[in-house]
Amino acid sequence: MAEANLSVVTEFLLIAFTEFSERGLPLFLLFLAIYLSTLLGNVGMVVLIRMDRRLHTPMYFLLSHLSFLDICYSSVTAPQLMAVLWEHGAVLSYTRCAAQFFLFTFFGAVDCYLLALMAYDRYVAVCQPTRHEKNQNFYSREKREEKKKSEKRPE
Repeated sequence: MAEANLSVVTEFLLIAFTEFSERGLPLFLLFLAIYLSTLLGNVGMVVLIRMDRRLHTPMYFLLSHLSFLDICYSSVTAPQLMAVLWEHGAVLSYTRCAAQFFLFTFFGAVDCYLLALMAYDRYVAVCQPTRHEKNQNFYSREKREEKKKSEKRPE
């Protein structure tokens, strides 16, 4: 009778890019630059949309959330990749691997749903412009009220 393997996997050893350790630092710096530019661009997009009142429309609302999701999505994998490059390999626990997989698929799925919602918004804008204008007016009610207040102010 053959004996069964009763070992339990509790951690993974990531050894990507360890064959060429001299390339670790340049790759680390490259991925760090890409990651920081991604963060800076997406944070800048969110801040600009929040600061400018003219951009408080449904499409820009969706764009700001897409930028936030991009921050979350890239923050799931990029730091781990840079840790592997910096340390020339890393030990990843089973729980951490499962959490990374869950977050990666979760943010990817939410990203897909958000893109579908943006496509539907464009569909309504093109195929049913009166309905889209009605929805736009609903979302920009506070803009109209703010405009009325500014018109009433004496200068």
